[in-house]
Amino acid sequence: MTVTLVLTAVLTSRSTKLTRGAGYAASTVIAVGLLVDVIDKQGSWDGDGWYDGILYDSPYTLQLLLHTVCVLTVATYCYREIRTRRARSDHGTSDGVEASTP
Repeated sequence: MTVTLVLTAVLTSRSTKLTRGAGYAASTVIAVGLLVDVIDKQGSWDGDGWYDGILYDSPYTLQLLLHTVCVLTVATYCYREIRTRRARSDHGTSDGVEASTP
């Protein structure tokens, strides 16, 4: 989550595709980890013992707090990325050529 939050903080309208892609990749890892954790807690993979879930023996409220933080981290990155992309398109095209107004 720290990587995603750092990438959220450094996003600007001039951020490269590499920065944006790394942010989406980190967000995807968080989302998949959260999905696996939720499925595991439902008992779908019970018995195979390959994964015990995040904060396995912790109270439910702590697990719920972690899941909420995960969702908010991904949502924050996506929101900021869309906003900075719009700011870039408002100031010119993505290839660096300024848009002319008639």
